[in-house]
Amino acid sequence: MDVGCFAGNSRSSNVHQFFVSSEEETVEVDVHSHFVMFNTDRYNDFLVLKQYLLNNEEVKAYSDHKRKLALKSDLSRNEYKKIKSFYVNSLIERARKNRAIY
Repeated sequence: MDVGCFAGNSRSSNVHQFFVSSEEETVEVDVHSHFVMFNTDRYNDFLVLKQYLLNNEEVKAYSDHKRKLALKSDLSRNEYKKIKSFYVNSLIERARKNRAIY
């Protein structure tokens, strides 16, 4: 598999780009990274979620949920992402509500 990468910024000082490409997506070895801009709402959401999962028994349920989804052979990549996103967003909501505990 050929993978190429370019990191840089555009002409606008606050727009940054990162490109990775491959010829095809494989189920067995794909790694998906999430990049967000520093100090944005999404960035803060991921930090809150990380703290929540590190300090909560729900981390096992999250791991089990992802594993079950990944093993379902009838799910397309887009279906997997949609179901996982719904679950992660519900976790983020719970994490925000429980933030004062940590």
